[in-house]
Amino acid sequence: MPEKTSLPTRIMRALQQRGPLSLLKSALKKLRHSSFGKALFGPTGPWSAWLNHYLPKKELLEQFRNTQWPVNKPKFSILMPVYNTNPQWLQQAIDSVKSQTYQDWELWCIDDHSSNLQVPFVLKNAQQADKRIHAIILDQNQGVSAATNTALNLASGTHVLFMDHDDYLEPHALHRFANAIIETDADLLYADEALTSEDLNHVHQIKTCPAFSHDYYLSHPYVVHPICARTSLAKATGGLSTSLKVSHDVDMFLRLIEKANTIAHIPDVLYRWRLHQSSTSHSTNLFEITKSTMGALERHLKRLDINANVSPSALHHNFFRIDHPLNPKTKVAILIPTKNRSDLLQGCLDSLRKTVPPELMDIIIIDHESDDVATRELLQKESKSCTIASYTGPFNFAAMMNLGARSVPKGKHTHFLLLNNDTVAAHPGWLEHLASLAQRPDVGAVGATLLYPDHSIQHSGVIFGLAGPADHAHKFHTHGTMGTNGSLFAVRDYSAVTAACMIVPCSAYEAVNGFDESFAIGFNDTDFCLRLKDKGYKILQTPYTVLFHLESQSRLADRTHPADTKRFMDRYESFIKSGDPYYSPYLENEGFTHLPKPSAESPVEIPSRLVTMPWAPSKQLQKKGAA
Repeated sequence: MPEKTSLPTRIMRALQQRGPLSLLKSALKKLRHSSFGKALFGPTGPWSAWLNHYLPKKELLEQFRNTQWPVNKPKFSILMPVYNTNPQWLQQAIDSVKSQTYQDWELWCIDDHSSNLQVPFVLKNAQQADKRIHAIILDQNQGVSAATNTALNLASGTHVLFMDHDDYLEPHALHRFANAIIETDADLLYADEALTSEDLNHVHQIKTCPAFSHDYYLSHPYVVHPICARTSLAKATGGLSTSLKVSHDVDMFLRLIEKANTIAHIPDVLYRWRLHQSSTSHSTNLFEITKSTMGALERHLKRLDINANVSPSALHHNFFRIDHPLNPKTKVAILIPTKNRSDLLQGCLDSLRKTVPPELMDIIIIDHESDDVATRELLQKESKSCTIASYTGPFNFAAMMNLGARSVPKGKHTHFLLLNNDTVAAHPGWLEHLASLAQRPDVGAVGATLLYPDHSIQHSGVIFGLAGPADHAHKFHTHGTMGTNGSLFAVRDYSAVTAACMIVPCSAYEAVNGFDESFAIGFNDTDFCLRLKDKGYKILQTPYTVLFHLESQSRLADRTHPADTKRFMDRYESFIKSGDPYYSPYLENEGFTHLPKPSAESPVEIPSRLVTMPWAPSKQLQKKGAA
């Protein structure tokens, strides 16, 4: 008979085996199914209660209806291909358009020769009841792409909005899009959505999006609904491909991206995606979807003249790896700051030599007055194969990095890798992957996924305004989980990444004059990244380079840095208050759950996040000026 263990022992064992976040999730799941949990969360679950609380109330919707719009306000053409829709769902979709607080719209419903005769009946009644609704009944089935293209060709509005025949537009959706268009004049726009049950009442997930990240979309086509585009732009693409049975929406969005100079994200829940068994995602073979999406991605990269290989990600379905061939002339100077703790430095060096080809790297150790015998002996031994730079004075990470960068011959290296001495690489190929991303002319820095020894996440990007001025995304989450909207499985933009493992092109490092040495301990890497962004560079985070990080084990003291915090807040207060463009304003920022704030309510105004694409004329002029 097995020996009984005490409750505290069982809890500690579970924490060690599963981690605190996994244990918490399990407890919450059990709580939700308990009688107390049902009373707490309600019969439809926490997301449903949250959305009901968040959405605009009657008074705000009335305020939206009474908005005085300028003469040049947009007109929306809503494109709705229809085929054998559940009549009740179709009516709800149409009614959601009719309930819009913004009135300047037209709805094009193209029935693709439905065999269910109730469908054209619903459409004809809707057309008779509202002159803005146009119903076209096709005499033969042509497919969803052709039906959508018919609507697109008939659209007379300044902007088109794509809508599925069984989904639901929140009543303030067009109001938000109209505001964003007037505010930004964006070519292409999208917003957040809720994934719901068949009756629209149970919310399975709130799908929050960041400001547009091209790399993120290539890794995981995260923008699904709602999408709005300038009509002229949508027509210039030629419409949806009629040769594709699936992934035609991804293919279309990629072609819209190519023609858009600016893309705006509206951080508000404006759409309900009704999930049911006859949805494409349920009824189509995953292999077919993956193959079709890969084809769309490959064609997109070819049109942009980007040399890269597309493959399915091993992390999860509907995620993709975009691998760029590494320039054979790549040479990385690895800058490692250290003080004593020879055990940590030895482990770091051993992992480098086990996982990185020697011809790819040079190692520069920046020693900060190490005085223990073991470390002095190790540095003496390593001086035969590594460059040893001696730093004296009070600890200053920024100054140590700059010293390391100056310690190598100019022009010898293509990249600097900033690497803490308490890191251990988890797999070979990690540096090649980082360098392949950082060799792109638009990239200023790339960060790695860093894990605590218990395999929980220590770093997967930096979010401003999180748990203070800035902190790490998905901190303490279990490695191997998807993260918010698949963020942990995708290469994507962030506002900053940590210098515990950060690769930077030497040219980008020099363009911003390296690290600001006034940030001795904290926020020097976040300041560095923001200055790179000011120069037009992208900051990327990747899940395909993983290292273990003991986090400041070589410097257990001095973890607080009030002077750096104050300086950082003084410099970037307005940016932090305006909200990180790669993080939703209605997600928690006190901790690391990345769940919606319980008290969040839809505000009167929501600023859009505008991104200018690299091929936009303004960007091209910026590049010429920089050159």
